Amino acid sequence: MARTSVVWFMLAVCLTRCEIREDRPTLAAENGDLVLRPAIGKNIHIRTNGPGSTVLLAGFDVRAALANVSLSPSTSELSANNMDEIRARLNNLELGLHHTTVPTPSNYTYVLRRLNTLHSKVLRLQSRMDELSRDECATRPCRNGGTCLQLPGGHYCLCPVQWQGDDCDVDVNECRNFAGTDLGCQNGATCINRLGSYECMCRPGWYGLHCTRKAKDCSGGNFEMCGHGICLQVTTGEGVHCICDQGWTSNGTSPACSTDIDECAPGGGAHCSVNPFVQCFNVPGSFRCGACPSGYEGDGYVCTDVNECDTQNGGCSISPMVPCYNTLGSRVCGPCPPGYIGNGVTCEWRGSCNINHGGCHPSATCEDEGGFPRCICPIGAEGNGIGLHGCYVPTFNSTHSCETESCGRHGRCHNLHNGFTCFCDTGFGGIQCETRLDPCASLPCLHGGSCHTDESLPRGFRCECTAYYTGDNCQSRERSCGGVIDAMEGNLAYPLSNATIYGHNVRCAWVIHTAPDKVINVTFSRFNVELSNDCTSDFLQIHDGRSSASQLIGRFCGTELPKGGNIISSHNNLYFWFRSDASQALQGFALHWTSVAPVCGGQINERVYGIIASPGSPGKYPPNRDCNWEISVDFGKRIQINFFLLDLENHSNCSFDYLEIFDGNSRTDPLLGRYCNASLPQPVLSAGSNILIHFHSDAFTSGGGFQISFAATEGMPGCGGRFTAERGELVSPTYNGKYMNNLLCDYQITTSPNTKIQITFESFHLESSYNCGYDYLKVYDGPSETSDLVGTFCGTRYPQNFISSSNKLYLRFKSDYGLTYSGFRITYKTLCRYVFSGDSGVITSPGYPKTYPLNRNCEYIIHVAIGKAIQLTFVNFDLEGGYRTCWNDFVEIHDGLDANSTSLGKFCGGSQPPVQTSSLNYMYLKFVSDFSVTGTGFYANYTSIDIRCGGIYKDPTALINHPPSSSDQYENDQECTWIIIAPLDRHIKLTWNRFDIEGMSSCYSDYVKLIEIDENNEENDLGKYCGRNAPPEINTFTNRLKIKFRSDFSITGGNGFNIEWDGSISGCGGMLTGSSGSISSPNYPQPYGRNANCRYSVVVNPGSRVKFSFSDLDLENTINCRDDYVQIFDGRDEKYPSLGRFCVMSAKAFDIETTSNFAFIKFRSDFAVGGKGFVLNYETVCTNNITGTHGVIESPNFPDYPSGFRLEWIANSCGEVFEKDYGYFTVKPGSISTVEPVDCLWKIETSPGTAIQLSIYNAL
Repeated sequence: MARTSVVWFMLAVCLTRCEIREDRPTLAAENGDLVLRPAIGKNIHIRTNGPGSTVLLAGFDVRAALANVSLSPSTSELSANNMDEIRARLNNLELGLHHTTVPTPSNYTYVLRRLNTLHSKVLRLQSRMDELSRDECATRPCRNGGTCLQLPGGHYCLCPVQWQGDDCDVDVNECRNFAGTDLGCQNGATCINRLGSYECMCRPGWYGLHCTRKAKDCSGGNFEMCGHGICLQVTTGEGVHCICDQGWTSNGTSPACSTDIDECAPGGGAHCSVNPFVQCFNVPGSFRCGACPSGYEGDGYVCTDVNECDTQNGGCSISPMVPCYNTLGSRVCGPCPPGYIGNGVTCEWRGSCNINHGGCHPSATCEDEGGFPRCICPIGAEGNGIGLHGCYVPTFNSTHSCETESCGRHGRCHNLHNGFTCFCDTGFGGIQCETRLDPCASLPCLHGGSCHTDESLPRGFRCECTAYYTGDNCQSRERSCGGVIDAMEGNLAYPLSNATIYGHNVRCAWVIHTAPDKVINVTFSRFNVELSNDCTSDFLQIHDGRSSASQLIGRFCGTELPKGGNIISSHNNLYFWFRSDASQALQGFALHWTSVAPVCGGQINERVYGIIASPGSPGKYPPNRDCNWEISVDFGKRIQINFFLLDLENHSNCSFDYLEIFDGNSRTDPLLGRYCNASLPQPVLSAGSNILIHFHSDAFTSGGGFQISFAATEGMPGCGGRFTAERGELVSPTYNGKYMNNLLCDYQITTSPNTKIQITFESFHLESSYNCGYDYLKVYDGPSETSDLVGTFCGTRYPQNFISSSNKLYLRFKSDYGLTYSGFRITYKTLCRYVFSGDSGVITSPGYPKTYPLNRNCEYIIHVAIGKAIQLTFVNFDLEGGYRTCWNDFVEIHDGLDANSTSLGKFCGGSQPPVQTSSLNYMYLKFVSDFSVTGTGFYANYTSIDIRCGGIYKDPTALINHPPSSSDQYENDQECTWIIIAPLDRHIKLTWNRFDIEGMSSCYSDYVKLIEIDENNEENDLGKYCGRNAPPEINTFTNRLKIKFRSDFSITGGNGFNIEWDGSISGCGGMLTGSSGSISSPNYPQPYGRNANCRYSVVVNPGSRVKFSFSDLDLENTINCRDDYVQIFDGRDEKYPSLGRFCVMSAKAFDIETTSNFAFIKFRSDFAVGGKGFVLNYETVCTNNITGTHGVIESPNFPDYPSGFRLEWIANSCGEVFEKDYGYFTVKPGSISTVEPVDCLWKIETSPGTAIQLSIYNAL
């Protein structure tokens, strides 16, 4: 044993002190390093023993890593130079083939096949090299302090000892690995594995990190008791104190320094470079920084900017020289010099005039002089030609300017201080953009290509290349056999020359590709391919898509042009496959293609039947298509749809690809079905003679599409039809007294020219619904459903009679699958109706100057502008004479819009009527002839005259401004009337923008009075207003409102008023001013519908109160009437206290009284459950206690009967003494046999010590 020790000692001394021989390997220790050195020119070999052994380097399995590395020369020895050399050889080979005379066909085909194979291998090799050169460590995949090693085609992570896995994200279980070793927990301790570490829980009496100490002291060394720290013996606490190394701390429960500090955690301070940002990696007890980003240098802790411009001008162009500007982390190249174009890194000489037109004005001519542009303005312009203001037309001697549109339709005019200049649209030039430029004038298409102007392209033209060349400008030679051609238009021929024949055993494939929103239109100009049965020898096969797997269009041979010479694709690709055998060879084919917009759908008018298929059928349909087929059959018939094929992309709610069928000619009509699967639906039957089929496909998956047939079937008897008689009747088709379900009936009325049609509703009862969404009758003022809609009607309320504006009317009746009722009966008759507008005109009887026809009833309506009146003068008048009542033939004139207006006279016989003058801007004439004597009729002319104020408005919205200027005062002794007429079923909302009228008690001097006119032409007063306080906003119940203004002759008035109205409001709400009345929900007693929001104002006479009671109340019943309700407020609007919210009948729904003469009612419904609605009645309460220092009392319906006075009081404190502080006043109406007496009592109380002064202004 001693001898062995001596030998080892001498060996160690020799290794460290003796001279090393160059021909022997050595194992030496140098400065703490272990050095393995082979003999000169020799290698170091590490050999494993058996399949289970490996080589570990710092825990890194070197053998496993090397097994994943391919050392094939094809990936490790090829360089970029090798690739360039291969490409050059391929190009030379292809060029040689193009210029070689016609070769032996078999050798030619063999060479092409080998060439294509070699080309594919080069592409695969390039792809593999790109994959191997990709830096996968750039994404920092190694976690928890792991180090990334870049490997060809991948990476490897060197993990710290506490972590493992491909990306160092799997914790090492030290408790398992160290069990039973000195590194594990000792003396029966429990080991707990932690992320990146472990911990020993010692049994009582044992201490230290591994539980090896029986006493808490530092005698065992620093590591066992303190871990990564220095152990100090102390007399307090646990007896030891650990001073932790940098990067470590204790866990709070033990003094040992066993917890790593994460220096990279947020809030821990910046340890690595912040600008630029460098990622920090935490490692046990320390951290490390990543590499500085590109453009910087340093160790990651500190990164400094690299001045790239110091080396080879930063990569910016040197010839020509472009300035380089250094920036933080990068550099910026300046612009290319004049005459060059590029990004500063590369600059290409284009000539000074070919870049931005040399900086010249768009209309100037640019000439290149030694690399510098020279700008010349066109004839008629002045200036130096440089810049946008360089050419201008002087205006001092010209009548042209921007105000006279001097630049025409193709330019924009810009004023200058000494003239104007024009900026022309693309494709136009000249000083005034009067010249259309030809972008093809410079012959941009090379090698015989044809240039075509195309304004949809930025450059304004496109090139149609010959079969030999391709590219945007036909600059690249086309491959003779096969290839992908990406162009909007072009030519394809094989063989390329007409004088040659195609080779034997040829296999060529072409794909023509165009824009995604286009299809390809192919026209053949030559076709001569060997003819054989079923084209089994030589053939051209065409597919509707980008490959041979797409739908086959056909296989063609012989001399007949395929498909008659024209083929249109359904996709934006066409695939051509040409094949020849070893026998006969001919001249081949030539074709021309253009790109066109896809056409799918259309209008189909078939009387019997037809077939519709998806685009590309029977192949797959193309993406991103929306097709609409409008199918129409004979009027009064129905359409039945049958499915033969349905294969669409399946989806639960048909959001991707789908087929829709609508019961009408619009997508707003009822949907009969929506399909998006492969199951054949049941036949579909329309309700009318029109149907719309809509097909949609998205950008992704497609299927086999659809094939459907349609046929016309007989319609329902009595459902719709054409009516041409002078009068007639329309009746809904009924069975057992009710109309049937699922009807769509169209009625078309056409009468003789120059007549109009009046329809009258004799009975009407359809299912009621919100917005007439279920069953309805629509009336159109014209020949079809595209004409102006008069209205949509349902429920039980009769629509108003209507007169058409022409001799055509169209009505559509629809019923759904729900409730049915008695339907409708409508009568119509022909009217002779004329409308005249303008300041003057001529009116004659029918047939004038010949005798007028018998049994004719004609209406003439004259209207002029607001602020004008009409003066009518008869020049000739010859009608059948009669009694004074003119009950035979006559002309009747009315001062207004219709026959309900004030009559100006009724005239007949041969006496010429006097001149007639209207008070407003409308005049109505009615001419009637009976069945007996006729005359030559009448001839009259009219003119307009000015009036001071008033007029009839039929606009949906406008302003009444009186006087016209807000700074003027209105005149004394004026009476003006305005009438506002909104469309049927609309209300009028009145808003006051200005109001300044002489204010007097009861407004008996100057005033504005509002009168609502109902459908029975009865007038209801809404209020009389004066003073300077604007009246409240008014909402009418009807579509007609009269506004009367009166000023007396006494005091000069104020600035008048400005009223704005909106006559397009539909629905409900309004103001009620009668002494009693009722309010009902919309469509009552039918359901009131959803999302209603109605507001009503009730105003009775001052001094009275309003009492409400519900006679019917059926709304959605919810807690606190949360959803649908009627709410009554004690005042003018909903800002006042609420008197209750109601939705069902209860004791609280009766005798609801206000404290004043105002009430506001709000009705609301939500989108869900509804009910029958409500009826709310109100009456005036004229017994009231009134308090305050002043006030007004009016009897109910003042100033009309049954009462007739207005009373005002003022409390005075000027010392007068009355016998009573208060009194009762009883006023009885006059004796009227039809009205019962009314007793009204008012109690007036004022403050103690005051008196009451009464003033009675009116007493009837």
